[in-house]
Amino acid sequence: MMRLAYRQQLNNSDWLFLFSSENLNNVVQRWRYLKQYDDYRRKQVQLIVDTQASLQSKIAQLNERKIEKEELLIAAQEQKNLLGGELKEKNNLLGMLKSSEVRLARELDTQQQRREQLDKAIEK
Repeated sequence: MMRLAYRQQLNNSDWLFLFSSENLNNVVQRWRYLKQYDDYRRKQVQLIVDTQASLQSKIAQLNERKIEKEELLIAAQEQKNLLGGELKEKNNLLGMLKSSEVRLARELDTQQQRREQLDKAIEK
C-alpha cells in the first residue's frame, strides 16, 4: 500500500515530468509549462482568497444593514403602537365630548322650554 502511494506520488511529481523528457529542448518547454501552471495556480489561489475577503466584507455590510433595518422596524413599530394609543385616547375623548354635547343640547332645550314657559307665564 505504501509502495502504491509512493508510486502515485512519483507519477504526479514535477521532477518526474521533467526528467521523462526526450531532449533538453523538451525539458525547457516542460519547465516553462510547469512554471506557467504554477503561476496560474498561485493566481487562482490569490483570486480565491481575494474573493473570500470580498465576500466576507459584503456579508459584514449586509449584516450591518440588516441590524439597522431591524432597529428601524422596531422603532417604527414602537411609534405605531404609541400613535395607536394616542388615537384611542383621542377617540375616547371625542366620544366623551359628543356625549357631553348631546347632554348639553338637551339641557339647552330644557332651559329654552322653561324660558318659554316662564315668558308665557309672565305674559298672562
